[in-house]
Amino acid sequence: MTQSSPKVRGITLIELLVVLAIVGVLLGLGAMSFLRISRKHKEEGVLGSVETALRVARNTALTTRAPAFVELDNASNPPRVAAWSYRLEGYWHFEKVGYESAGAYGLQALIHGCESAEGKVGKCLSLVAAGARGQPVTGYADLGEDTAWDLSDGGYLEAYVFGYYPFQGPQYVFAKKNCYSLVIDRGGILVGNVGSTQVRAPNFAIPPLRWTKVAFAWDKNSTRLLIDDAILAVGPGEQTPVEQESLTVGHESAPFLGRIDEVRILAADRGKPVLLYEGQIEHDAQPWNAVFFAADGSLDVRYHSGPVTVSVIQSGKRRPIFISMFGLTQRKPVEKLEVEEPETAKTKVAPPPVERRPLLPPKRSTGTIRMLDEDEDSDGAPLTPAAEAKKTAAKTVAAPAEAKLEPPAPKSEPELEAKSAIPEAPAKTGE
Repeated sequence: MTQSSPKVRGITLIELLVVLAIVGVLLGLGAMSFLRISRKHKEEGVLGSVETALRVARNTALTTRAPAFVELDNASNPPRVAAWSYRLEGYWHFEKVGYESAGAYGLQALIHGCESAEGKVGKCLSLVAAGARGQPVTGYADLGEDTAWDLSDGGYLEAYVFGYYPFQGPQYVFAKKNCYSLVIDRGGILVGNVGSTQVRAPNFAIPPLRWTKVAFAWDKNSTRLLIDDAILAVGPGEQTPVEQESLTVGHESAPFLGRIDEVRILAADRGKPVLLYEGQIEHDAQPWNAVFFAADGSLDVRYHSGPVTVSVIQSGKRRPIFISMFGLTQRKPVEKLEVEEPETAKTKVAPPPVERRPLLPPKRSTGTIRMLDEDEDSDGAPLTPAAEAKKTAAKTVAAPAEAKLEPPAPKSEPELEAKSAIPEAPAKTGE
């Protein structure tokens, strides 16, 4: 006998549809979870990039012993965060002054008509020297046409000055023709120029016969004048024009009549910006749109009087980063923003008043409808004298509300007698 092969049972259409539905639900839930986790990691990545920019600026300030800052540009599209640092390009102590004076990085300054004198620290450069016949001779120091002095992204010029006489006219501390300069104007007013932008500090007069630290800082965001490490004037940002000109300490035609020491020239260098394609930047560092770090890595007290909080706002959540006065960063708990209701939802509109209709009159017998005349009652009969008097009184009462109501005049006795003489309406009879 031959054995029959066992029957193979397939799946029905209903079973196949059930399995496909379950798989679809699982895939949908998995895709939603994946998108949610992906978005969260992306937002955390942006927050991490902002925190990295803050740490890079602080570490750069520590290693270079120069100021640094983080730009918080919420007005650009998209908003961006960029770490800026200052790179030391030139530094002169002027300890030895001859035909040349050596500076940092092997740079040389050509000395014209200057001599050595007692400075702020050690020796310095005196731009007023004794001539051959005892007459004073003014001079300057030529730092050359090095490309390091272009300062295309921004710069920081700093020096100690000691004026011999009251300032009667402009005297240049730094000058690069058609590019930038730092000048002490008449009355000791400090003036900074870069491109077509000029910023002045009129509220402080630099005194003569005293060492004063002056500085001029600028970048694309702002220009700033500092005297003895205090910010005394702020102006708009400016792009530095690039010209093949020499940078001088002092000036040939308008020299500084005094001594200059501890000359520093720094170039602003911007790092790679962090772009926030979906989000905004919030901070409490106003009026500055930046977080400034001093050379020791702490928050620069010239710009910030207390700790600073920088927040990244994305997907209805605020992710804050707290920056202490020591420059250390710390993430704070995520805050959920409240969604503001539209104005129409905030203002509750009162419902319209319900129109109260009078009760319907009783049904009348069917028949021809005819408009009543003014001298007929509801049954079509002529009005009696009493009914006409009541109707006239009702029209008088229904006068416009705007009319001023006056008390009725007292009635005389004949009128009262006439009113009492009006006969009453006869009783109504059936039709």
